[in-house]
Amino acid sequence: MLNFKEYELDLLEVEGPHKQMISPYRFWYDHIKKNALNSDGDIFEFGVYRGRSLITVAMILKELKSKKKIYGFDTFTGFPSHSKYDDPNQFKKKIFNKKIQKDFQRFIEIKKKITGKKKFTFNSISTSGNFDQSSFKHLKEKISYFNLDNVEIIQGDFKDTVPYFFRNNLVKISSCNIDCDLYEGYKITLPYVYKNLSKKGYIYLDEYYSLKFPGAKIATDSFCKKMKILPKKHKVRKGEFDRYYLSK
Repeated sequence: MLNFKEYELDLLEVEGPHKQMISPYRFWYDHIKKNALNSDGDIFEFGVYRGRSLITVAMILKELKSKKKIYGFDTFTGFPSHSKYDDPNQFKKKIFNKKIQKDFQRFIEIKKKITGKKKFTFNSISTSGNFDQSSFKHLKEKISYFNLDNVEIIQGDFKDTVPYFFRNNLVKISSCNIDCDLYEGYKITLPYVYKNLSKKGYIYLDEYYSLKFPGAKIATDSFCKKMKILPKKHKVRKGEFDRYYLSK
């Protein structure tokens, strides 16, 4: 039996009486809701997992009567590979400011108390492990259940699917969520996304202030330095982690 609680929560978080609930993707949703009808380009997501945010966006587009599509990229088999920059110990290096280092140490101490473990790797630091508890077939069933004809899924390793897709498709991107956790995912996707981003387009950087995956920030900072741009910070609620994005 299908279980839709994951993305039903996100739908509640962006609708009327439930605005007090916090979704980490609400900034992305808000951008789509405000710009979907008047900006050039489709919606993209890199790192779909079980489809919570992807299906939420597809349903928002339907509600807006937008003809835009959302393209979702994922292996659906978990992390394909990792870099040395994905080791949690990277947080201890000077490339991260003191605030992040302090937050990371506090996070690790709590994590140790909860799990009883003394060490964590990129595969074990998240409650979702290496994100292999996903199913392409299950996601297709969800999409079919809601009759969502505005979703395109691209399955496979980003190093293969992303260059191939952008080489063979003339697309513009109006809004994008990069939620692929690891260094290589950000390194591969950012140049393609930014190049094809429409004017006033938006890239939500889900792990830029992650306390689990340092590679995301390292790859983003490297890209931004090359392009001579800076990530922008959203205004967040008290006690909430900082949230960042890129735009043109």
